[in-house]
Amino acid sequence: MKIKFNLALILGLSIFISSCKKDNDSSEDDSQLTNEQIQQSILNDVGSIVILDSYKDLENKMTSFYNSCNTFSQTQSQTDLVSARQAWKDVRGVWEKSEAFLFGPVSTNNIDPSTDTWPVDYNSLDSLLNTSNAFTQSFINSLGDELKGYHPSEYLLWGSNGNKLSANFTSREMEFLVALAADLQIKATSLRNSWDPQVAGNFLYDFRNAGASNSVYPSHKAAFEEVVNGLAGICDEVANGKMNEPFVAADPSLEESPFSQNSLTDFKNNITGVKNIYLGNYTNDGEGLDAFLKKNNLSLHNKIMADIESALISFDGITDPFGQAITTQPTQVQNTINRINTLKATLEDDLLPFIQQTIAN
Repeated sequence: MKIKFNLALILGLSIFISSCKKDNDSSEDDSQLTNEQIQQSILNDVGSIVILDSYKDLENKMTSFYNSCNTFSQTQSQTDLVSARQAWKDVRGVWEKSEAFLFGPVSTNNIDPSTDTWPVDYNSLDSLLNTSNAFTQSFINSLGDELKGYHPSEYLLWGSNGNKLSANFTSREMEFLVALAADLQIKATSLRNSWDPQVAGNFLYDFRNAGASNSVYPSHKAAFEEVVNGLAGICDEVANGKMNEPFVAADPSLEESPFSQNSLTDFKNNITGVKNIYLGNYTNDGEGLDAFLKKNNLSLHNKIMADIESALISFDGITDPFGQAITTQPTQVQNTINRINTLKATLEDDLLPFIQQTIAN
């Protein structure tokens, strides 16, 4: 038995070593891929492993959010209110990461503005709650963007001071919360469908087949430009909109996601979304823009990675809630704004021109 065990162990080790060698050989083969092949691999993986998988995750977590709101509306217990709040934060995290790629159906189908418009129109919302209108899906569709989506839901869940109790909810607030969650769920499903390869006319086909005659993208270059502009765009929005506007005005009322005090998490997730696209990773690993840079411009790849990590790490220096930090920790807030703007400049001034010059078609 002992001898057989040792032989089996040796055999197993030889298989393991052979497997490792095969992986290494495969890696060497990958390095021989042409730029055209790498570009195609990036489009495939960014489209499916990052974007589609993100939207699948969004749909799943949105279903959990809807179910949590529905349960809370039935029990009106503090425990279920806490669960609904956590479900909101969970789905919010996925959404904020996905803001690094606000192109395609999320834009053309008005999903972004109809789910994430800020600020909330409190006066209109309160007036709406005092009506006898049934909160049907068609009625929700008729509302302005500022009265539906994440932020009215947040306002209802936490209250204007962030400390609302379950006993403080009116029946109309419960009804409206469930209706808002149902609308968000419908839009999350629509978003996933719009990229799902099993659905006719899906946008994933256009993205993967950039350059084909029947794609909305006339070339690989056009698809890559859209991706890079999306990354730079969310950096600009976070640094110079979401953070800088309330910071310069020293006005916490301009803060996004103030009721849940989730703003800093939102902002960091936006930059994490940039990293996900650049590396081609979400819950699984794929090929991202980094694969093209590693082959063609390693120094720029290293600079981009350093800028991403610097921006992400800088959030750790802001220890107060953002609405307070704009006055209590101005140096730390300014540092984060500066680092995100550095990343934005690298993407716009270095990566985008390099892509435009290097990708022929």
